[in-house]
Amino acid sequence: MENYEHTLGDSAELYLFCQDKDKDKFNLKKTKIIGYTSRNSLVFFELRRFLRKNNIDIVVNFTGSGTTDMMIVLSTFLKETNIITHNHGNFFWPKNILFKRKFFRFGFRVNLEHSILFLTQFFTYRFLFSSKDITKKLERFFFISKKKIFYLPSIIDTAFFKKKNKSVCRKKLGLKKKDKIIIYVGRLTYLKGADTLFKIIENNPNIKFLLVGSEKPSYDQGFKNIVYVSGATGKKLVDYYNSADLFLFLSRTEGNAFVPREAMSCEVSAIVSNIESLRLLNPAIKVPRDVKTIQKNIEKFFQFSEKRRKKIGRECRRFIEKFYSEKNLKPSFKKYFLE
Repeated sequence: MENYEHTLGDSAELYLFCQDKDKDKFNLKKTKIIGYTSRNSLVFFELRRFLRKNNIDIVVNFTGSGTTDMMIVLSTFLKETNIITHNHGNFFWPKNILFKRKFFRFGFRVNLEHSILFLTQFFTYRFLFSSKDITKKLERFFFISKKKIFYLPSIIDTAFFKKKNKSVCRKKLGLKKKDKIIIYVGRLTYLKGADTLFKIIENNPNIKFLLVGSEKPSYDQGFKNIVYVSGATGKKLVDYYNSADLFLFLSRTEGNAFVPREAMSCEVSAIVSNIESLRLLNPAIKVPRDVKTIQKNIEKFFQFSEKRRKKIGRECRRFIEKFYSEKNLKPSFKKYFLE
């Protein structure tokens, strides 16, 4: 929603239609927040009344959910309201995840829900996807609607996520100046590669790992080189990024992940999984799901001179500014939403 406010807020009137109990969770400046109270199966009646009363031109589904798309189709049926689906996640789980026993039922349900879009595509004005390779994949799946499909990633606020003095940030956060520090931000789950991450942590007792955004998981066997940070947001998160030497992100599936791009915007070098979406972060080091290969890349990085590390960091920053900054994406947002 902040992306929409920054790029469209001066050209359009914005509303967020969400559950009434969630209204207070949002701190938006240009958006009117409308809370619905209906049960899930009846939400489309409430949305339809709202659309008619406020003469809404466009409804955006940015959840990526097929059921949400169907609800919007029912709400706009026989009305001159355009539907735009702006998907920020991945679409159809890959086989190497789907056929894992513990994820099959959940993954099958997720893929089945996505399949609803095979029907709703006929009522959708535009599909916007946040990764180029996922966009190309969906052009194959939805070949009938290929002309409706476009690439539009989410924006990184490069004025906010920027380089700061590492020593100052470490002192502020109580971290030692001479430590080797690797940071990870996000949930510590199997899909996010937590099992692989903790093998790396175990193999590197002389490196401090900052794990931001999660509490201690079952993978932690009492390792002494971990600092858990549960509440780092805003400026404090920027300080944590800037205190690190390296960002490590070993997720199994991603759409348009914010955190590696935020870290790179802060001139922090990154090692990421060689998977859809992440593999397009050109200055980042891409690795397979192999502990030995990941370990070799970490060791190689810390063998680089300080000058070379800073050069890689600057390359990361320039890449984010070129492809994900508000300055460069704002014209595309206006084009796909307002034209």
